[in-house]
Amino acid sequence: MTTIKEIAKLSNVSATTVSNVIHKRYEKVSKEKRQIVEETIEKLNYSPNMGAMILANKISKIIGVISFLDGREDESPLLDSYVAGMIGSLEENIRNRGYYTMLHCSSSSKDLLKIIGNWKFSGLVLMGIEPDMYREVADKIKIPIVLVDSYFLEKFQKNGVGSLIDHFNNVRINDFQGGFAITEYLIDMGHRNIAFVCDEKKLHGPGKKRYEGYCSALKKSNIEPLDCFTVSKHQDERWKIYDEILERGLFSNITAVFYASDFYALDCIRFLASNRISVPEFISVVGFDDSEYAKYSIPPITTVKQNLKSKSECAIDRLTYMIENDDNSFSNTVLDTEIVIRDSVKDLN
Repeated sequence: MTTIKEIAKLSNVSATTVSNVIHKRYEKVSKEKRQIVEETIEKLNYSPNMGAMILANKISKIIGVISFLDGREDESPLLDSYVAGMIGSLEENIRNRGYYTMLHCSSSSKDLLKIIGNWKFSGLVLMGIEPDMYREVADKIKIPIVLVDSYFLEKFQKNGVGSLIDHFNNVRINDFQGGFAITEYLIDMGHRNIAFVCDEKKLHGPGKKRYEGYCSALKKSNIEPLDCFTVSKHQDERWKIYDEILERGLFSNITAVFYASDFYALDCIRFLASNRISVPEFISVVGFDDSEYAKYSIPPITTVKQNLKSKSECAIDRLTYMIENDDNSFSNTVLDTEIVIRDSVKDLN
């Protein structure tokens, strides 16, 4: 196994210089020496021993990505195109900053504390953690944390102290803005009877914000919003309900459906196609996320785009800054969305 001393000897530099290059402390190494060391490392196909690094430095270069997001159809959440895309983008940004990723899917505070106790992380990215669970573990986790897609509607007290503080770092999109913009687009296309559909019986987090944006856009145009329609996460149950709606002619009462995710928009289009019903001629359908599959649907789906690259960059930029600068301040980053117009909406004007 190649050692740092061997790399130093072949590069004609000190072992300290090699160590600085490996740990990306580039400010301590000249550009010329860094290039020589990196060429030697590549030639020898050297990979640092993580266990030795942790023991020697009493720190790790491991960032834990812990997902609390649910899957559909009793499947792993990692099969969801949004979750997979988000994790892939996070891993790329973590790797580009010289860290390593450990991925874990969790559903409880006990499980979260257990994995943190068993591994030495430099920092954590928590995806979709609920406010109550975060409140339960926040004071027990002593390493930097950045939340992604978490929706804390209120400020909460820390340690019973009277002052209220924003006790978290969070990166998410402006779901309200996205819901408002896509609904306003449908209104501009002449639609007045617009349904909102999601898979939450009790709206919270992104679904709630998207529905509030939908309601706000309708009220702006003096249109009464419809109650949120909930679909099952299981396709058999969804299609059974769709069959009943079709038989009762309820689709004829609406001209457009706003789905809270592209997954369900695509599924609806597939159901209608199986019944030889065309979108958007019979009904217009829009989604949210601009997932990879939205553009491959027939027809391609008009949707709200959230930029996974920007979201992951913001999260990892913030986390690595906290790690490397011992920064304990808090911030809440909300990113804008944009509409991607395709072929799933009919112009009724």
